[in-house]
Amino acid sequence: LWTTRAPVEKDLIKPLPATPTAGEHRPAPETAGFPAPTSARSVRVMEPDVVMDPDVLGQPYERRTIDLASDDEGPVVATLVRRFAEHRSGRAVLYVHGFVDYFFQTHLADFFTGRGFDFYALDLRKYGRSLLAHQTPNFCRDVSEYHPELDAAMEIIRGEDGARTVLVMGHSTGGLITALWAHERRDAGLVDGLFLNSPFFDFNAPWVVRR
Repeated sequence: LWTTRAPVEKDLIKPLPATPTAGEHRPAPETAGFPAPTSARSVRVMEPDVVMDPDVLGQPYERRTIDLASDDEGPVVATLVRRFAEHRSGRAVLYVHGFVDYFFQTHLADFFTGRGFDFYALDLRKYGRSLLAHQTPNFCRDVSEYHPELDAAMEIIRGEDGARTVLVMGHSTGGLITALWAHERRDAGLVDGLFLNSPFFDFNAPWVVRR
């Protein structure tokens, strides 16, 4: 599988220039429900030179394995699934799943790519495509353990694939993970919008039970 390392702190993507240089502008089409970016947000759409692997969902889905630092169980990976819009506009959505879950909800990709957004989904470490034989499924000690794969996904989406507008969608515990990560990275210019579907923020139980 094609792999990439997770970035360290100094590698985090900085905001891209608001106005592209000469020869880099490619106007985005108007798409139903979402206006095309204004000229101040117009972008070049980079054609990736990295060939990704076919995903289990079949074409047009591709996947890329992200190598992460090993933990006490051994090697760790995450998996970024990608589906480009037919008419690319420099806009993208990153979807992050919930607990005991992984990406298979192709209707989400249909919705966003039909409106000109490139669609990405991240299978977090020890989930779905990223679960290795030696690992405890779905296990972490702190949700901040997922920040490196989110950083790496953004490095690919913005730095390699050229997205200038990125929305992040979190489902269930993915809503908790992405909200905390976006807060930690709020000065890095990585996230243009965050929307959460049935986010898990706390247990619906008395305080004494939650503690």
